[in-house]
Parts: sequence; C-alpha cells; structure tokens
Amino acid sequence: MKTVLEVIQATTAFFEKNGVESARLNIEHLLAHVLKKKRRVDLYLEFDRGLSEAELEPLRVLVKRRARGEPLQHLLGTVEFFGREFRCDGRALVPRPETEHLVELILQNLLPVTRAPKPRWAELAAAAAAREEAAADGAASESEATTPLAAAGVVSEKIETTTAAISPLPADARVLDVGTGSGIIALTLAAERPALRVAAVDASRAALALARENAEALGLAQRVEFSRGDLFQGAPTGPFDLVVANLPYVPAGEIANLAPEVRDFDPREALDGGADGLTLVARLIAEAPAHAPPATAAGSALHLALEIGHAQAAEVVNLLIEAGYEDVRTERDFQGVARFVFAKIRGG
Repeated sequence: MKTVLEVIQATTAFFEKNGVESARLNIEHLLAHVLKKKRRVDLYLEFDRGLSEAELEPLRVLVKRRARGEPLQHLLGTVEFFGREFRCDGRALVPRPETEHLVELILQNLLPVTRAPKPRWAELAAAAAAREEAAADGAASESEATTPLAAAGVVSEKIETTTAAISPLPADARVLDVGTGSGIIALTLAAERPALRVAAVDASRAALALARENAEALGLAQRVEFSRGDLFQGAPTGPFDLVVANLPYVPAGEIANLAPEVRDFDPREALDGGADGLTLVARLIAEAPAHAPPATAAGSALHLALEIGHAQAAEVVNLLIEAGYEDVRTERDFQGVARFVFAKIRGG
C-alpha cells in the first residue's frame, strides 16, 4: 500500500516529466481534493498514511487529465480569488493572478475604504518596475526621440506608471463589468464594497450561467445584475461611474501558440481579440463615452479600468487619448509588465 508521501513524490516526478509546472503543488492539491481535505497542508500530517485503492483510483484519473494539460482549477472545480471560492470550469476563463491585481488596484485607488498596508504583490511590482527603469535609463541617451505619447504628456515610450492623485468614486457608484466571464470581478467588487450598484454583461450564455452560479454560492445574487449582450448592447442602462473590463486580447494568429491548458481548455471566444488583439478593447473605448454621467456635478465622469495583453499598453493609451479620455495612466503587474490601463471621460 502506497503512502501519501510516496504518491506525492512519484506523481511529482511524473508531472515534471510531462511538463506540468509546479508539479508538487499540483499533486498536493489533487490529493487533498480526493481525500476531501480542506487544506493542502493537512497532507503533511499524514505522510505515512497508506492510501486504499478506492482513494487511488479517482486520483489516477485526475493525474492523467492534468498530465494532458487540463487546468488544475477545472479538475478541482473551484478557484480561489480574493479570498473567496469560485466555481471554475470550461465555460469561462480560468482567473489569473493579474485580474486579482486589477481588482486590488480598483479597490485601493478608486474605491478606497481605509488605508491598508501595501500587499506583497505591490512590493514585487515596484521592485520589478524599479529594476526595469534603471536598466532602461542606463541604456537611453539624451537624444532619445520623443514619442507622440510623451508629447501628449501621458506616458513615455516605455509606458511608465504614474503616481498622480486619483479622486475616489462615491460609495454607491454604478459599476459595469464588461465581459464578466465567471463573474469574479463583479462579484468581488460587490462583496468588498456593499454599497456599490454592480451590473455585469457577457456575450456567452454559458459564462453567464457560471457567473450566476457563483453569485448564488456567495450569497450575492441580489447584489449583481447579470445580462447577456455585446459590450454595452444588452447591458443595463447607464450612466456608469466605473466600467471595468478584462476582454479577449490575444491576437487571433497567436492563439495556436498558447500553452495547451489555455489554448485547449479556455473558451476561444474568451481569448480571441481579433487580428491585433484589440478589436473589442477599441470598441469599448469608443462606445463607453455614451454611458458617462452627465457633466452636471464637479468630478462627474466615467472611469475605465482595463486589463490588457503584453506589449499593448502604448496602443491602448493612444486610443484613449485620441478618443478624448483624461488622466490616462498605466499600472504594472507583479512581473513588471504594463498590464492595466486607467482613464476617465466626462459626459456631455
């Protein structure tokens, strides 16, 4: 009879041979799932425990599926996001850490409550940005040409973040999550800020069904209004104070090169951003101003918060500037990539 530790060690080697990243972590999660352990670390107290055939058989099935590239989150059926458990399957994208980072930025900058200690990911992002900036500054010459973005006074060629003061939104702000997928952004914002009025829209019936299941499971079904539509079409009537979107941004021609667990298991419609990856993002930027609050009060504006792909920041910033948005700025993810873009536009 194999023990817990023996199974972990053997499967770790099997996963590594098959190119599974974080091999040991994966088998520990799968074994804890099969043994119905609430925490993965509970396995460490039972390393010498023998596993029965009734326990090993379902584990073998999951191990084979994981080795073929099926996402761990699909096998577990859940994913943790911002301290909450969400259902996760092939109906929507597997949530990424970058999206959790986006939510944190929104909560801290646009919807703050109290001043919280800087989270670990923020320290990592700052360190990565500092290293990259130092390397770039060392290589740059005084005669470096000024780009259209720099001339506009927004960002430089390398897309730097800004630390300009940001005016927070009202506690009862109207928020729209466009392309909500499994609902993680809308539901997390609603849970973290109970006074918000939150709506979410997606073109996929399957994704919306998953989002509604998550809302029910979290007790938030009455807090978020879900609807089916193409960007703003089908969404509740505005105006909105904040529009947040993590839209498909992978160029169609690059999908075949994605990791198998993304390419083969995430819905293609949740990945495909058109020829340049920005088809839907460009449409959103163009359509959003029609849903801005009327300029009847000081500071009234629609704020836009976007998650975008690698090396897309410069083009997205240009689109925003050309469309008349103000306070355009980028933020880096924990790998130092300009992954998030924020802007605002005033209503007519």
